[in-house]
Amino acid sequence: VQMTTDDSLYCIGDVAELSSTGDPSYDYTWYVGDTILKGLKVNYKLQGLEDTLISLQGEITTPVACSTTITKKIHIDPYPTLVVRGDTIVCNGSVSNLEVYADVAEKYAWSYSPTGYPELATGSAYSVVPPTDTTFYIAVTTKAGCRTIDSFYVYVMKPIIEADTTDICPGGMV
Repeated sequence: VQMTTDDSLYCIGDVAELSSTGDPSYDYTWYVGDTILKGLKVNYKLQGLEDTLISLQGEITTPVACSTTITKKIHIDPYPTLVVRGDTIVCNGSVSNLEVYADVAEKYAWSYSPTGYPELATGSAYSVVPPTDTTFYIAVTTKAGCRTIDSFYVYVMKPIIEADTTDICPGGMV
């Protein structure tokens, strides 16, 4: 009996395809936590936030009743929960400092698009001089590839008075 799974890293809610390359004359029983599944190949929707042990028992249906059991540990990640903070209003030409807080994270990617391309920066913090009103997107990915995307809008105030070299935004001083 041999257990094959396509990966050992999963996200909550993923469907793991559990399959065996064993003898088809065996009866196969899969044990995932308290769940029992029967068959040479089964699909199982992963639940919970913890690593899970999967056991496969192959049992021959003959009077001798031979059996083999193998076990594999899989890692289940939650999807990251994000809080994005930063400067929501900046003067034209000023820096906006953005930062994301994530409960679980392996990789950060800032972009102008929800698709994540082009990638502007990596890391939990991003400082940028937005050329105009802009929506920034942050994608946070876990070790298992679980990805959450959030957005943050920055409004760029246009100067109300233009002098030779000084722009003054509302509330500013001359």
